[in-house]
This record gives sequence, C-alpha cells and structure tokens, in this order.
Amino acid sequence: MAKKEQLISIGEILNRGWKEYVSDWKKLLEIAIRFLFAGLIQLAFALVADRLPEDAGMAVFIIGSIIAYVIILQSIIVLIDYIMQREQGLGPKAAPKWKLGLNLFWSYIWITLLVGLATIGGLLLFVLPGIWLSILFGFSAFVLIDEKKKGAQAMARSAELVKGRWWKTLWRLLVPSIVIVLITIFASVILTSIVSLFSGGFEDTVNFLASRELSPLGEGINAIIDSIITIVVLPLATLFQVKLYTSLKKTEG
Repeated sequence: MAKKEQLISIGEILNRGWKEYVSDWKKLLEIAIRFLFAGLIQLAFALVADRLPEDAGMAVFIIGSIIAYVIILQSIIVLIDYIMQREQGLGPKAAPKWKLGLNLFWSYIWITLLVGLATIGGLLLFVLPGIWLSILFGFSAFVLIDEKKKGAQAMARSAELVKGRWWKTLWRLLVPSIVIVLITIFASVILTSIVSLFSGGFEDTVNFLASRELSPLGEGINAIIDSIITIVVLPLATLFQVKLYTSLKKTEG
C-alpha cells in the first residue's frame, strides 16, 4: 500500500516559494508591474485633484482609485492563475491569461465579499470564530481560479480542503505571512528613506505619510510606495499560498 503524501511543511513552502520567486522573477515582474501602473494612475488623478476645489478634487481622486483598484484585482487573478500553471507542471509554457482576469473579475469580488462578511460575522460573535472562518474559507479565491467554482461552492470547497487540518493550515499560513510582513516593513523603510531625500528628512516624511488627513497628492504618493512594495512582496506571498493550496489538494482525503 502506497504511503499517503504528507502536507507540505513550512520549511518547504518557504524554500520552494523563494526558489521559484528567484528563478521566475522576470515573468512575475511582467505581471506585477501592473500594480505600479495602478499606482501611477492614482498619482496622476491625485495631481489633478490637488488643483481642484475640495469636493471636485475628492471626486476625481475616487475615480482614479476605482480605476487603479480594477487593474489591481485583475492583476491578482492573473498572478494566481500563472503561478498555478507553473505549479501544475507547465513550466515555460505557462503564460499570463489577461482575459481570465476580466472574466473572473466580478466572481472574484463576490467571493471576496462573501468571505469577508463571513469572517466579520464570526469576529462580531467572538474573535475565535472569525479567525476559524478566515482560515476555513481562505482558499475560496484559489478554488475559483483553479476549479472555476463560484460563490458558496468555492467557499464549501475551501472548507473541504482545510477540514481536519485547520491547525496545520493555520501555521503554514502564519509563518510565511510573518516573513512577508518583515519584508514589507524593510521595503517600506527603504522606499520612505528614498522619498525623504527629496522631501526634507526621514522623520518629516514618515509624519507626512502617516497623517490621518492626507491631501490627494499625499494619497497619490502613498499609492506609489504601496504599489512598489506590492510588486516586491505579492508574487512571493502568492507563491507561498499556492504551494500550500496545491498540497492541500494533493493530500486531501
């Protein structure tokens, strides 16, 4: 009788994810660069908004933010699908499917909304149910992109994959997430330091970007910084998550 395959370890997730990140960085950058385009669009609208009266400026900035958000969501769908293609053994044949990003756009938003509402509902009842549901339904978007199941079906499939392995799944999500947070903090400090060279000092820049009432221009600058950080960390974070999702499928039952 063949020995049942074990769920991927935390070390394997980090090691395999990093190796693929380094070896395939050009293709990942080709997809992730769109996050920068989204940030530049938001900055451009912010520059226009900064020259308009407050109400009109805010309306222009919101329009720019919506356009940027659409580009970001489409790019996330394409990024997940591309990494899944690689994970399924397509190798060099894997290619970004930009049409898929449009076809699944509204389904992706719907699943995100459903998972968010379920998680918030759990948090309102008590913190632990919210955390439990967030892990249980955490692979719903991956199911949508991989198996084309939508809405509640995708959530049910995600729960099916995690069932009986909730704690193992939690740790395999938590540790890579901590790594991503550390990389994000490091990248944020570096970028803020670069911006500070042109704006009068590191401390003043931090205070400006941390202000609760940023002008549209400040929001635009923040969007650019966030976009660059996203280009660096999101492909790696997605690689970690896809590695775990694929392993959950291979070892289910």
